[in-house]
Amino acid sequence: MRKESEKNGTMKTAEYGGYTFRKASEAEEEKFSGGMICNIYDLLQYDDFPKAYGQLVSLFGEAKYVSENLENQYEYFICATDKSGDDHVLCAYSGPTGPALSGYDADEGLVQALLTLIREAVPADYDYEGYYMDGPCKVFMGVKDGKPYMREEELALSQEEFTELYKKLYGLS
Repeated sequence: MRKESEKNGTMKTAEYGGYTFRKASEAEEEKFSGGMICNIYDLLQYDDFPKAYGQLVSLFGEAKYVSENLENQYEYFICATDKSGDDHVLCAYSGPTGPALSGYDADEGLVQALLTLIREAVPADYDYEGYYMDGPCKVFMGVKDGKPYMREEELALSQEEFTELYKKLYGLS
C-alpha cells in the first residue's frame, strides 16, 4: 500500500512496502557509497526513460542537480527508514545506462520497494534539453499531461564547437 504525506503542496515522505522514503539530508548523502543495483526501467523500456524523472519529481521534489549532460542528467539521495527505525541511503540518478537506483546489495528489499513506488507514481510534467555526445545530438525529453516524450536532433558541429560543448558538459577547462 502506498501512502504519501504532503507539506506545502510538496511530497515530503512516501510509504511503501514497510519503508518510509524521503529526500536524504546533506549529512546522510555524505555517508552514501553504494553501487548501481538496477535500472528504474529496463533498456527495452526506452520510451519510459523520460517518465522516471517526472516520477521522482512527483515523489521527492527537485533533484540535487540537473545537468545538460544526458549521461549525468540528475541525482537524488533518498533515505529509507525501515520498520526498526534504521535509515538506509539510496541514490536515484540518470547516467550512461539511463535512470537507475544505487545502494548496497544488502538493501535489495527496500530497493525493490522504492522501484515499485517510483514506477507507480504519477509523473510531474517537465521539459528537459540536454546533449548526448555519442551522437552527437541534442535531446528533448519530458512529460506533458502525464505522457512521456523524447526526441533527438543530430548536431552538425565543427571539431572546435564539439570540443567546446564537450568541455562545458564535462566541466573541463
